[in-house]
Amino acid sequence: MTKLFCILDGHSTPFSVVVSPDDTVDDLKKAIKKEKEPEFDYIPADKLNLWHVSIVIGDDEDEKTITLSEHPDAKKLHATSEISEVFGSAPAKKTIHVIVQRPSQGSSAGTSSQVNSK
Repeated sequence: MTKLFCILDGHSTPFSVVVSPDDTVDDLKKAIKKEKEPEFDYIPADKLNLWHVSIVIGDDEDEKTITLSEHPDAKKLHATSEISEVFGSAPAKKTIHVIVQRPSQGSSAGTSSQVNSK
């Protein structure tokens, strides 16, 4: 099994998911959606955009906000790619491997119809 550290675009708290090296990026999206329940309940897994990065996190950098725009070298991950092809057999420790980008508000992401009632 492979442990990958992910972070939501614009957030400062990384989280881990465990996937098989034979799994695909599509499986990784599903694992991320499950890990982020209930926050991602209304976002279909296939609408998540995942970006491969290698951001080393020092012990004093736990609360640093990470944004995709700060990492122009990030590579978009394709649903059919295998985890072992993208991350190798042993991803680096103390490193964020994936930036998770939610679908834009305008897309048909299955967003909930939450209405402000005042």
